[in-house]
Order: sequence, then structure tokens, then C-alpha cells
Amino acid sequence: MVNYVDLLFNILKAAGSACLIWALGWLTGQVVKYLVIKILSKIGFEEWIRKISLGKVIKRTGYLPQEFMGNLSAWIIYVVFIVFGVYVAGSIVQYYELMDFARTLIDVYIRGFLTLLLIVIVGFALIDAFIGYVYKSTELKAEMQILYPLAEYLRIVLYIAVVVFAVEQSGLGVGVLPTLLTPMIWGVTIIIVLFMVYLIIQNIRAPRVA
Repeated sequence: MVNYVDLLFNILKAAGSACLIWALGWLTGQVVKYLVIKILSKIGFEEWIRKISLGKVIKRTGYLPQEFMGNLSAWIIYVVFIVFGVYVAGSIVQYYELMDFARTLIDVYIRGFLTLLLIVIVGFALIDAFIGYVYKSTELKAEMQILYPLAEYLRIVLYIAVVVFAVEQSGLGVGVLPTLLTPMIWGVTIIIVLFMVYLIIQNIRAPRVA
């Protein structure tokens, strides 16, 4: 026979524990957000991030780079504490399916997302630095016209390689990525080749200065 008093008590205890954990998560997120913004402001993060493509994306959000990273850090903590609160609530009421679901979210998706995010940020920053060095290798306008599409094509291909590697390392699976990315790579390749042919023809037709 089900003891409804104990069941109700466990439900209230589970709800209270979850709410307490969520409140602690919100406070922790606020503290981490403040510290991240403060530290990044001190070390000149804004000046550095604006030089790479990720900084341009952040700029479109309307946030300063340090504010964006602070909010992102806070939301990651919020999600972790929310899922942990669900796990604790499930353990109190002995709802094992809910516990397994919360554990999967933490072990696979949250950890995987953090791994993916870290690899993408570092990888994109290194790629942008490399492409920037390629641009600095020449100052001739004629060479730059040919170099620009090649450099941007290389940037796109390297971006895709980093994303695939990041997804693979995150454990989220890459089974569908080749199917999605192969036509994209071929499409970009065709566009770049046509553009290169156009530039070569334009250079040939251009009058030569004696």
C-alpha cells in the first residue's frame, strides 16, 4: 500500500532541494559573471577578440566581448545547476529514469558542449591569426586580388575542419556532418574557382602601364 504522506513529503523535499540548488546556481552564476567581466576587462580581452572573426560575431549581439563571455559563463553554470537540481530531486523520490536523464545531460551534452566550445574558440583564433599572417605576406594589389579568395577559401575549409574535430571530440557524434558539409565544401570550391578565373581574365584584359 502506498504511503501518500511519505510520498507527498518526498515530493516536497525534492522540490525544495531542487529550488535550493537552483538558487545557489543563480548566485554562483552571478558571481562568476562578475569575475569573468572584471578579469577580461583588466587583461585587454576586448582589444584581442575584435581582431578575429569571433569578435565580429560577438559585436553583432550588442554586447561587449567581456560581457558576452560573462553572460555565457553564467548561463553554463545555470544549466549545470538546473540539471543537477533535477538529478537530486530524482534521487530523493527514487525516480531513476529522471536521474539517468539528468546524468546523461551532464556527462554527454553539457560536457560535450563545453569541449566543443573550447576547441572552436581556440581553433578559430589560430586560423584567423594564420590567415592574417598570409595577408601580411604581400603588399602588392595585384597579388592581393588573387590571394584574397584563396585565403578566405582556406579559412572556410579550416573552420569546417575545426568544427568537425570539435564535434568528434565532444562525443556528440559526427555521423551526419559529412553528408551536410560535403555539398557545402564543393559549392564553396566552385564559387572560389569561378571567382579566380574571373580575376585572371580581368588581369589579362587590363591595360598594361608602360
